[in-house]
Amino acid sequence: MTRQFSLCALFLTSVLSGCASLSVTDAPIPELSVEPSFENGLEADIGAPLKSIGESALWYENYNDPKLNAIVERARTNNLSITGAIERLEIARAQLGISETILMPSLDGFFNTNLGAVSLGGGDVSADATAGVTGTFDLDIAGGNKSRRDAALASLNAASLNVEDIQRLIIETVVLEYITLRRAGTRLALLDETLDLQRQTLEIVDARFRAGLSPALDVDRAAADLARSTGQRGLFEAALKDAAYSLSVLSGDPPSSRVYDGESDVTIPSFSGTVELGVPADLLRQRADVRQAEAELLAASELIGAERADLLPSLRLPGTLSALGGDTREVVSLSLAALIDIPIFDFGRRKLEVEAQEARAQLALTEYKAVLLQAQAEVETALVTVRALEQRRTALESAGERSQSAYNQLEALYREGLAGFIDILDGQRTLIQIREQIVETDADLASALAQLNSALGGISG
Repeated sequence: MTRQFSLCALFLTSVLSGCASLSVTDAPIPELSVEPSFENGLEADIGAPLKSIGESALWYENYNDPKLNAIVERARTNNLSITGAIERLEIARAQLGISETILMPSLDGFFNTNLGAVSLGGGDVSADATAGVTGTFDLDIAGGNKSRRDAALASLNAASLNVEDIQRLIIETVVLEYITLRRAGTRLALLDETLDLQRQTLEIVDARFRAGLSPALDVDRAAADLARSTGQRGLFEAALKDAAYSLSVLSGDPPSSRVYDGESDVTIPSFSGTVELGVPADLLRQRADVRQAEAELLAASELIGAERADLLPSLRLPGTLSALGGDTREVVSLSLAALIDIPIFDFGRRKLEVEAQEARAQLALTEYKAVLLQAQAEVETALVTVRALEQRRTALESAGERSQSAYNQLEALYREGLAGFIDILDGQRTLIQIREQIVETDADLASALAQLNSALGGISG
């Protein structure tokens, strides 16, 4: 008996030392190289400062629009995509708890009884009962369970960052939809001004026609312009309602709930503040989606260790504590064993599972790189767009002033019969087009600044 125990102990020691000499951990997360600076910069006083979790000032508050702030806050609370991400976070938290319990011993209770034989003649019933607990403890000598726990922890971190990133994207979407709505409302107000201007022109042309000073052709042209402009109203009204419906859904409400009640607002939200661009490397800590991709890569790498551990022997310590009671005896017994599971032959299944997980980790690395490149591209694109729109806005403002002056002069000359109708019609069309372009440029600029702040990693506080 002693010799058998000594041989078992020697075999167990050799197995444990062999497992200790093998490593199941994978290489650390690689450092990604990024450009030292953004190719495109911004002038001073453009954009808004980037704020992080816990800070009171939020980038969208730089639009100075209480209605927008209220809608964003409602979306943060009720948006179903955010709610779903939080629920997935709870699942990941539970999975981490499960992985941690595997590192601990497990206990189960049992009870069974044997009623024995019943005498037909009315004799006593013989009964035995056994109760106790069984338990097992996986020593995790290869570290597989620990690797799974670490992978679950990384997955929990990724799920938390996913909540943060979805918040970032929902806030950006709300702001963009709000700007779209205000764009439609502003275009409707501008359309009313355009219709008033075209009606005045039509009245002048009609008066000159009745006085025999202008042909009927001029009246038809003026009336056609008025009718064409009138036909745009339905499009802008539809765009306004569509954006309002989208804002309601983003806020977790039915489309008809109308979370926006400012149809009378006829200006584009004006953005004020300064932007803190930093350097591209800052996106590694500012962008939640980049950090999420890194956490998913870490989880995939940890699971390589778990799969490699399955190639090695495992050691479990099962035990049972039981008490047997009956009519004539009571016995308490304790048993403890050591169970060694040694992989021998499985047609290469375990090795293929390692290779499959290594491929998943490589895919996670590729996706990590892609997310970072996309983040840099979004910032650069937003910077280029902001700069171009600001230059366009400056030029259009000057063009608008000149076009208004030219139209006023042409109208006065036309009343005196010193300018032709084509001249005043062209002047009017040019003035209307520039006004429309200014509204569109203001809306595009406000949207580009929202996209810039979001691309830099701006989130909710």
